[in-house]
Amino acid sequence: MVVTTRRQWLFKNPPPHTAEVYEFALREAQADLRASMAETGSVVMEMFAASTIRERKPSDGEKQTLRQKLKAFFADQDKSKKLLDVAKDVALAVRKGTNAEEFEARGAELLERLDKFQVEQSRELIHHVRETRLWREKIASLKDKMANAAVCPIDGAPLMRTRNRKEDLFVCTAPIVEDRTQHYFLWTLVSDSQGGEPAAGFKAIDLAKDTLPDIDGPMDSEIIEAEK
Repeated sequence: MVVTTRRQWLFKNPPPHTAEVYEFALREAQADLRASMAETGSVVMEMFAASTIRERKPSDGEKQTLRQKLKAFFADQDKSKKLLDVAKDVALAVRKGTNAEEFEARGAELLERLDKFQVEQSRELIHHVRETRLWREKIASLKDKMANAAVCPIDGAPLMRTRNRKEDLFVCTAPIVEDRTQHYFLWTLVSDSQGGEPAAGFKAIDLAKDTLPDIDGPMDSEIIEAEK
């Protein structure tokens, strides 16, 4: 009989990712989005200065529908001026260091308004718009992964790996208050409350009382305990 160690078991049953894994990548993507949007806004302002942006003309098949959308979207407003104003807002947000959420919202508005215009004559603008969209997609993907990362089974706060036992020991990131102790969890086999087969999951552990299993020790004892 082949004895499976805890390390081998963890390799086959890796714990879920924690939000901290994506935090650095998210900050980098947000910085790159800020730079890309700044370039996009600058090109828009330069093109307006040269009067080279024109309202996009709809094809015959979409003429009526698009005209209705444009009328509703730009009701009683100068379309070109509104696009320019949004581009200026983006430039101002870059200088002021606006927070990421607000900056992303302004970027969405800029891209939405640019969709109403013909920009094919500017390869530079097309490049920056495409780049801006890609960074927005990456940010949305990272935020989705963070939203689905490991959370504390007790209070739902994000979990993070502990520094001295990163393989399988997690700590809750919720603030410590007087009536709440620090929550620690071990990724191990957990018994099904309905009597089913034990499965990988988070088990609450008290570091002051419980002994952590040897990372290179056999999993046999843990399997037996989980089955009880």
